[in-house]
Amino acid sequence: MDLNLIPFGLIDVTNKFVDIYDVERGKSCNCICPSCRTPLIARHGDSNTWHFAHAHKGVYKKTKKECEYSFYLSVRLMARQLIDSRIALGLPEYESHVDKFDDELGYSVQEKFIITREQNVTIEEIKVEKFFSGVAVDLIGNINGFQFVIYFTHQNRDVPIELYTPNSHKCGVIAVELNSLPMLFSKARKDGKTYKEVLEIFLSTNRDSKKWIFHPSYKKQEIAAFEALEETIKKLKEKKNTPFKFSSTDSHTFISKEDFLDAAVDSYMLDRKKNAQT
Repeated sequence: MDLNLIPFGLIDVTNKFVDIYDVERGKSCNCICPSCRTPLIARHGDSNTWHFAHAHKGVYKKTKKECEYSFYLSVRLMARQLIDSRIALGLPEYESHVDKFDDELGYSVQEKFIITREQNVTIEEIKVEKFFSGVAVDLIGNINGFQFVIYFTHQNRDVPIELYTPNSHKCGVIAVELNSLPMLFSKARKDGKTYKEVLEIFLSTNRDSKKWIFHPSYKKQEIAAFEALEETIKKLKEKKNTPFKFSSTDSHTFISKEDFLDAAVDSYMLDRKKNAQT
């Protein structure tokens, strides 16, 4: 779907957003553009993508630059309206890692750790377009006494740096990337769905679009991972400095430190490969 095509219009009288599928064709839709506030017409084509367009060609040319991202603005505003005060979300797993280069070993050792598994949560007491850590965010809600922030991202709208280090650590911050919605909306009519229905499904179930920006358990899990990393390095050094003995019925054979180090590195890399596959 072209980013200059608007899936949701604003009814000026009620200040409510509506789907292109929920209004009459043409100027009778009584909608305006949520970006530049000019009148819209509803285009219900037989083969083309259904969308709102600026009512007058001259107006469209004049406001095209201002409305270049009207698609995303209308989606963000409709998402806020759909969510209202409560929403169930499917959240992704949050994984990270710590690493350290050890001079004695001669290579870097890495320790992966899980901050949270994927899960379904219900966010309540949601408020829209509030300030959090000094920046405007799309939504702020509550999960078991913890503040939960949702920030929508798309082309030319990245997560503010302040949300990576919020003032309060008793919170969670999730970014929801909207860049896949133009493609999903393009298939909506074929799939027998309205844009609003596609958006509702996307917000609730699409985990790939969501990314953890901050989690209250991150620091605790990071400290535990560093402790585990130090223990791993300690064991690798012990193996490195301990001659490996092969026994047979007739004799005992020792390998050199260099050969053992090569074997230890190979073993460590093999373990990392196995862990990455699980």
